[in-house]
Amino acid sequence: MPAVADPCFEFVAGWIAIATGRDARAAFLADGFISPLRLQLDRDLFLQRAQMIADRLGLAQTDSEADGDVALLEVAAPNGKGGLRIAGAMAIRSRGLWFVRTERGILAGPSPFLRAWSVQQSAACNG
Repeated sequence: MPAVADPCFEFVAGWIAIATGRDARAAFLADGFISPLRLQLDRDLFLQRAQMIADRLGLAQTDSEADGDVALLEVAAPNGKGGLRIAGAMAIRSRGLWFVRTERGILAGPSPFLRAWSVQQSAACNG
């Protein structure tokens, strides 16, 4: 399956594949490609697409996030003009922090989330 070419999506998709054996890339591309930048700038579209992927993968929405869960966050991102804009980012929960992969590396910190999904590790992945 081709890469989606977005660091935060690929980071989360890789985790979902390891934890569950399910392919988030295939779920994302099933209805056609949408530019990650377009999703980052359109909160409603991002939420809709993320929920569609979660539904296809069987990930339940959660309000009480736990380590290993994934979420859509709103984060401050460079706007290309020396300022900041609000954008969407996919993240993985671990040790009470949200981890996001960017083009410059992995960032971690506390953050409220727009929506989170429980990622239950499959028995096959637990040894």
